[in-house]
Amino acid sequence: VGGGAAAGGGSSAFNLPTAGVSPQSAYVSNSSYSADHAAAGAVESAMNLLNRQIAACDFSGMKEHIFGAFLGASASLPGLPLTPSLSIPLQRSKGDTVLPLTPLKAEHLKEELKGAYRSFLMAQFAESKASFMSILASIPLVVPKSRQESDELSEMVDVCREYITGVRLKEAMDATDDVVRKTELAAYFTHCNLQPAHLLLALRQAMLMAFKKSHCYIAATSFAQRLLELPDISSERNASLRSTAMKILKKSNEVARNEAELNYDERNPFDIDCDNLVPLYRGVEVAICPYCKSKYAPDRVGKRCSTCGISKVGVKTVGLLRYVVMR
Repeated sequence: VGGGAAAGGGSSAFNLPTAGVSPQSAYVSNSSYSADHAAAGAVESAMNLLNRQIAACDFSGMKEHIFGAFLGASASLPGLPLTPSLSIPLQRSKGDTVLPLTPLKAEHLKEELKGAYRSFLMAQFAESKASFMSILASIPLVVPKSRQESDELSEMVDVCREYITGVRLKEAMDATDDVVRKTELAAYFTHCNLQPAHLLLALRQAMLMAFKKSHCYIAATSFAQRLLELPDISSERNASLRSTAMKILKKSNEVARNEAELNYDERNPFDIDCDNLVPLYRGVEVAICPYCKSKYAPDRVGKRCSTCGISKVGVKTVGLLRYVVMR
């Protein structure tokens, strides 16, 4: 047979087909999402993307999620006896674009956020803080499915920042015996952007601290007024607190003095320095975390953010990649 083929001028050589592109290589080529690079096993590439996008410098909190993205991008199919299992890539391909499925979803983080809220409301602050930190470490590895979801993730970052700052203020209060400092920290806590039910608790704490402990009656007046303006204070379950706030307001207005000097001026807008936990009043220079947007004094530039624990403060970046329409 071979001789006949040669006599007829044909070729008996076998040409190997051209090798295709592996799914993992396609993931890296087709996407700028760090989650897709992590799913491809290109951990260094994923980390470089996050460094460029949000100046990420500490990936320890994201390690579990990075490995999860890789492990969740494929399934193992058992083969015949004595043969290895087959690794089947799980993909979310659109048209000719090959991309992996990613395990972290915005809806999962929303459920985790609800749990963090519950822990906060039950004064389980350590558990609450851990949940908010976990959410912050997860968001960079979520691929948004729509512009609305991109906006929701950005809002979630803001929520986590505010609550982590609030818990850190509470931890600082518990760590000091200085009544004036406790009052200041309680006052700053009331300026975190919390849900109304949580803000009510913060104002109650600050009001009682200023009135009973530091005898700062001007501050107590302010906290009582803000407390009485909250919608939730009119509910029946808060009747006792409403009565207490009205009594404190009346007494504080009669005294109208602070017995201690507080580093707190509610009339002058401020951000909280997330390093020293003091006010950064309007007009002063601040350094900002490129990921969670926490504010710091300029001497914090180049150091790791105390809130998210991920990014380097003061670095200007493009931010996380938002929703991209795949063709």
